[in-house]
Amino acid sequence: MMALEQLLGKSSVYQMMKMSGQVLAELASVDLAERLVEEGLTIGTTLLKAFPYRQRPERIVVENLPLAIRDDNVIAALQPYCRVVSLTHEDASSGGYTWATGNKEAFVLLNKGRKLHQLPAKLRCVYVECCPELSRVQYVLALGKLEGGKNIIQLTKMNGHVLVGLTTKALAERLIEEGLEIEDTSLKTYPFRKRAERVIISNMPFFVEDSEVIAALKPYGQVTSIAPLLVNVAGFTMKDERRELFIV
Repeated sequence: MMALEQLLGKSSVYQMMKMSGQVLAELASVDLAERLVEEGLTIGTTLLKAFPYRQRPERIVVENLPLAIRDDNVIAALQPYCRVVSLTHEDASSGGYTWATGNKEAFVLLNKGRKLHQLPAKLRCVYVECCPELSRVQYVLALGKLEGGKNIIQLTKMNGHVLVGLTTKALAERLIEEGLEIEDTSLKTYPFRKRAERVIISNMPFFVEDSEVIAALKPYGQVTSIAPLLVNVAGFTMKDERRELFIV
């Protein structure tokens, strides 16, 4: 209130309230409102955006976002579709402890001609085969050489695979077509919309090789990852007779 009165003059602010994650200010005239929208509002050293009330912001939640992804990367990815007014982390709490989740809440103003369902989603994501011997850094470096570091907005492990989020659909299609090679290891890639199913094979003898299991399942789908389940017995960790795999 004080910052608004300093900018626009006393008695210029009729009403202030919180609405849709924003602060709604009612002013004495249209000219004052237009001036505020044009100049924005500075409180201390923070410049706050202002926009017309007729443009109602939409609330969206970006889920399963790695904490390493910066807010400016999320804003840049959404720029072709909307203008981000506010972006905040969703926190979770239990037992007196609070921590950041992988979700971010955003209020956005859709660009002209855009609809909410057109916001970028699965078409810009690609599943990459997960190789236990390769580190996250190796994935990032290889993808950076192929797609350019600025074009990668997400890299996270999901459903036994590495999920890569890119800035455009064209880059995603290119990665699916060309695949990914990391230090002489060729990794399969496929669209995110093809959801991988988790399968547990029980009572599997230890002498049966993973390649034999993959070959046996080939008529039913593509096995993207396979690994033995681990069990803890009397303080010792050992391989179980069950194997976990993901199949498309």
